[in-house]
Amino acid sequence: MTLSQNNNLNNHIISITWVILLLFPVGNIFYMLVPTVFMLLYNYRHQKISMVNVCSWLLIFAIFLSLILNISEPYISTKTIQRNVTLIVLLFSFTNLKIGTILKPYIWFTLIYVVISQIAFLYNITPITRIYDSIYDITGYYYEQFNMDISMINIENIGISLRLGGIFYNSNNCGEFISLIYALGLCESKQYKRVELILFCIIIFAAIFMTGSRTALLAYAAISSVYIYITKRSLALPIILIAVTLILLNFNTLFEFRIFKIQEGMDNSFGVKMDIIDNYLTQCNSSIDLLFGSGNTDVMSYNYGQKFLGTDCDLGDILVSYGLLFYIFYIPFYITIARSLKREYFVILLVLIWMFSNTIIFNYRMSAVWLLTLGVLYNNSLYSKTNETTK
Repeated sequence: MTLSQNNNLNNHIISITWVILLLFPVGNIFYMLVPTVFMLLYNYRHQKISMVNVCSWLLIFAIFLSLILNISEPYISTKTIQRNVTLIVLLFSFTNLKIGTILKPYIWFTLIYVVISQIAFLYNITPITRIYDSIYDITGYYYEQFNMDISMINIENIGISLRLGGIFYNSNNCGEFISLIYALGLCESKQYKRVELILFCIIIFAAIFMTGSRTALLAYAAISSVYIYITKRSLALPIILIAVTLILLNFNTLFEFRIFKIQEGMDNSFGVKMDIIDNYLTQCNSSIDLLFGSGNTDVMSYNYGQKFLGTDCDLGDILVSYGLLFYIFYIPFYITIARSLKREYFVILLVLIWMFSNTIIFNYRMSAVWLLTLGVLYNNSLYSKTNETTK
């Protein structure tokens, strides 16, 4: 097999893995699948050491230390240990994945699959919704929230009160994954013709609009702006088309849509999360817990009597689980990655906006998809720079 054929095969393997991690239903098989595929994609022949490696090892050390210090606590379950071990595997392997590219057809397929799920639930297309329901299990709080959203389905109130999460059921999770798909699509925009890119941007916005997620809208605006600044490529046409569409919806009622109620989001969503974190910091009188973490966000219920088993965002969950030590390594971790990435790949880091509103590394699916995406772009950047220096 020639080098070109091998690279092409790697492209398809990595792309298929990316789709599977994003769309495969969460369950026991998925929990085993995630660390397995990362170890299979690990490049054992060409191991390299960089500052990113060092930072990832320090993050692994912080996770391991937090787990060891709290291993005897009642809130540290087998599931907690498995989750931490998986995160350690992801952090260890993502910096040295096989070289490959996530191809355009797979990005399109994933986006269309998610959007179809949103539309199917919106219009109650029973044959399709039954298929999704049979594949993706939903229980507990999300089940109640999902049924409440579905009972409110009305074309007139789409985006006002209805929030469509599609196969992810939770609308913020859906918005987070759509943001990731959008950022990746722009990173690989050289694979797209201009018309394709315009259509891609419009479909992404429509999907985000249906989620009603303000963070997703913020991420869309930030990713688009930085992409235009870095590449000097204009996204004016899709932005104009989106603006005209919104105006046609009736400009007078435009700001009644949930997605545009920014101040409400600051007060009732982000503000609530900050209050939860503040309550934890007020009640936590252990300097060891603050520095090294408690190993699991369940400590908030066990030790401090709070009704929340987490802060619902990485910003707080990291502090509770892994402590300030993790942050000391986490910030340099992304700074060193940013310095290593190709200029056109920088927009992928704007997905980190979600750590203030939702979970990234504390979401089992998102952590896997995020670190695979970041690892592929990071390794491609190193490979490109190596080729440039050898020419």
